[in-house]
Amino acid sequence: MATQESDLAKTASFEEIPVQRLPVYSRAEADLSHWAGKVLVAKGQVITPDIVAALTDAGIASVYTGDYRRTRPEHLEEIDIHSIRENEPLPWAIFDRDGQLLAREGERLAAEQIDSLHRRGQKKIYYWKGARAGQAARFEAGYVARVRARLDEEIIFRRRREESSGIPLERLARIFKGGPRARPVLKAFEKFYAEAVERLRGIWSKLASGAAVRNSQIAPLVNDIIDRYLNNRELMAALALAPGPLDPWADHAVATAVYSLLVAQREGYSRGQARDLVVAALFHDVGYVLIPRKLLEAERTLSKGERRVIFRHIEHALFLAARIDWPGDDWLIAVYQHQERGTGAGYPSGYRAERIHPWARILAAADVLHALACERPHRAAYPPGIAMNMTLKMAAMGLLDRRVVRTLARELSLYPVGATVTLSTGETARVVAASREADRPWVGVISDAGGKRLKRPKITDLSKFAALSIRAETSPFEEPLAGF
Repeated sequence: MATQESDLAKTASFEEIPVQRLPVYSRAEADLSHWAGKVLVAKGQVITPDIVAALTDAGIASVYTGDYRRTRPEHLEEIDIHSIRENEPLPWAIFDRDGQLLAREGERLAAEQIDSLHRRGQKKIYYWKGARAGQAARFEAGYVARVRARLDEEIIFRRRREESSGIPLERLARIFKGGPRARPVLKAFEKFYAEAVERLRGIWSKLASGAAVRNSQIAPLVNDIIDRYLNNRELMAALALAPGPLDPWADHAVATAVYSLLVAQREGYSRGQARDLVVAALFHDVGYVLIPRKLLEAERTLSKGERRVIFRHIEHALFLAARIDWPGDDWLIAVYQHQERGTGAGYPSGYRAERIHPWARILAAADVLHALACERPHRAAYPPGIAMNMTLKMAAMGLLDRRVVRTLARELSLYPVGATVTLSTGETARVVAASREADRPWVGVISDAGGKRLKRPKITDLSKFAALSIRAETSPFEEPLAGF
């Protein structure tokens, strides 16, 4: 191993830095890489004592910085190019037969890039021997174990966070008055939502490729989501539920943020607390970028071993979170605990309700509700009303926080905002807002009993009309906000 490290430093123009000399609590001035090409510490990432200790425990004596675009072919191991799947993060840096770097570990190759390699006659590609496992993997596992231990200790001895002195979201949010929205407003919100998903997807890709993400890259997205929510929470909730040709995991993260804001508003959270909660929602599933896509897209029931791989997305998220420049630990604890359940049946630590952070409880309920209402490779989406009732049952069983789920039911109604329903009159309508009665929300009638589309939606508060009720849910409209 030492010979390979020395050869790499000579042939690839690396600067070798002993781990013991890494400047603790300073930002890395360049990517610090393993001899096999894996980025261990990203440029701009804070070098903490946990990182240095985990590197030492993994047996990594030195890290390297500089240009490693060329290396000696005899140090490489061959692999067939057909094993590379498009748009899936690479598990290692890959080289051509001459030792020229083709792509770094964590990068995603599009179909066009793979085809380009074929056209160049690149039948085989190469990676560093030992890069599939070994020291780099032990470093990640060791670092995550230290982060978990620190968070566990903080959870056990943590005092309840004092309420913020900021203005509560409830006083900042626009009040729904039941009027129809202008078409330009709808289009603007639809465009923003799609852009928010794409911006988040880009941030996730940066983290997967070994790059650090600064506060200045995250804060604008967080602020934009909160501002749009405060301006029209009903539209944001409808967009969160509407199916569309978006990245399913990034879309789910943005939708979870919107649902979390619905609870935060009722709980009296300030804007500062809401910002931290939104960050937790946006990155709670970021660990999926390091999970093999074939497992995420499997259309069958996964084995126990495969489910354990999926469960590791929590550890992956904690590892990637070290590259996220967002202050505080509350949001990180929420990411760590969002799969915990009140009965102790969750993972990764099996915490019971009293040890689960309030933000993690919000995140868990929002995550479950939106996941049930969305299509997954192994199952179809549940109708929104059924998804809400399943979430309420989970709360009744003690798996989710009852107070949080009841708040979601009040804010979204038993037929969540965005759901398509048939009224007792035979008319078809879209739920546009919750009302004082959970089963009788505000609806926008889009077509009459004969199926004829109305030129202008008829907005009605069902709680004020005893003769009107919801008969059943129907298939959603293809247009996310059609007729509103």
